[in-house]
Amino acid sequence: MRNSLLLAFMMSACLCASAASLGEIYKLAQDHDAQFAAAREAYRAGLEKRKQAQALYLPSVTATANVRSNKDFSTLTRVQRNYGSNTGALSVVQPLWRQQNVQMYAQGMLQAQLAEQQLQQAEQELLLRVAKAYFDVLQAQDETS
Repeated sequence: MRNSLLLAFMMSACLCASAASLGEIYKLAQDHDAQFAAAREAYRAGLEKRKQAQALYLPSVTATANVRSNKDFSTLTRVQRNYGSNTGALSVVQPLWRQQNVQMYAQGMLQAQLAEQQLQQAEQELLLRVAKAYFDVLQAQDETS
């Protein structure tokens, strides 16, 4: 209710100042409406679910390294030896079939599709709220004239 009143006030100020069209008011509402901004960000998060789902089919890469410096002192020969040892390993794993990944991929794609549909619903709700407030302001102007 508070958002509707604020939107109606903004639109009446815009209409009085420049006789803005419904399209211009809708563009302003897309930029400044908190509910629509939340839906837009939820949509962006949903798109990341698609990327995460696609990443399940990429190989897993693991790298390890070990560097050591050793000092060995013999009391019998009174000789000190210094030597180092280095090791490294690289592991790449690409599973041929993992049912869990297949299911998670399908779930990620559905979540992305749901996010798209929720954004479309938010756009329609915003348009409805803007149009209602716009025509309420026009009606109020007609009644006061």
